[in-house]
Amino acid sequence: MELLDRRSAPKRADTWFVYALVDSRSPDEIRYIGITNDPRRRLGHHCSQSLDSHTRKARWVAKVLRDGGDVLMKIINRGLSHGEAKSVEMDLISTHRSASGLTNLTDGGDGTSGRAYSAETREKIAATRRGKPLSEDVKAVLRQVNTGRTSPNKGKALSPEWRTNISIAGARRMSNPAVREQMRALNLVRYANDNEREKTAKATRLAGPPANNKSGFKGVSFHTKTGKWSAQIKLEKQTHIGRYPTPEEAARAYDKAAFAAWGRDCFLNFPDSVAA
Repeated sequence: MELLDRRSAPKRADTWFVYALVDSRSPDEIRYIGITNDPRRRLGHHCSQSLDSHTRKARWVAKVLRDGGDVLMKIINRGLSHGEAKSVEMDLISTHRSASGLTNLTDGGDGTSGRAYSAETREKIAATRRGKPLSEDVKAVLRQVNTGRTSPNKGKALSPEWRTNISIAGARRMSNPAVREQMRALNLVRYANDNEREKTAKATRLAGPPANNKSGFKGVSFHTKTGKWSAQIKLEKQTHIGRYPTPEEAARAYDKAAFAAWGRDCFLNFPDSVAA
């Protein structure tokens, strides 16, 4: 049976797989049995979740990676329906349950839910890890796990509900004075570094207009009192350039000021119209 790592494991399919996890140093000893319709992603999750979970399987995975081994996957069955995969999983777990090394907490057929911790237990686990710096060993494992891995959410548009939940979580976090002070201290350290300040300044220069800019041009906004379009640029400080009847005229005024300050090392609204 072929041994697969995170690069060679099959990608997502319309059918289901039954798989086993083994230590690369003892590939004949099955340590976990599960089902998935995306073996590559599932194997990556097994490795990354081992850093935050306290199940028997997670502790085994963490130890394998920490000791220099690799967690590999064996595909036992493929092309199954979800119900068939669960049935095969249960039979295999029952067959291998006598083996002392099997790390499954359940009898199968219910995915990978495993043990359900109470809210009190989850808080105790979180409290032991909160504010604890990562050791060099853990950082090395993280690098190994995440090498070549892409986010499962890459390219996906966030739903309104998802965006709302993120906003609520961010607001709740920033309501904590300790968190605000920590972020302020980190920013002070970061911007005391000349290289960091230059990186930020360059990123700002090269960025286009924000998505909520109603004019559609960088450096241009509508001035309500005069009914004209205002052009501004941030050099040493925010600098007012002037007000114009149309957003295009204001955008060209911004381009002229930006080109005078940075040449072509910046975003220009009309790059073809600026003198070289």
